[in-house]
Amino acid sequence: SVYSEQNRNATYHSLEDLSTSKRRIIDLLTREPNGLTRHEIGERLRMPLSTVCGRVSELEGDGWLFSTDDTRETQYGKQATVVRLRSIEKPVQQQFQF
Repeated sequence: SVYSEQNRNATYHSLEDLSTSKRRIIDLLTREPNGLTRHEIGERLRMPLSTVCGRVSELEGDGWLFSTDDTRETQYGKQATVVRLRSIEKPVQQQFQF
């Protein structure tokens, strides 16, 4: 949505401004075009599920990620929502000449 993109742009000017755990999640999801569940992210990054859930929620709120309508079964037999990365555009750096 336009609001999410504006919010993301106002909050973060570049990926370098994100915390290490958020950057790791984004990096992982750039290699997973079909998305991953929070459980899958935690397993692949060897992060506690509580950390993954918190960072994914923050990244969703900031417009970097979104929850899909897709679900996958977890190792516990429950359905988990798949999250995907929104397209990321590198900010334009303006050069000024005097």
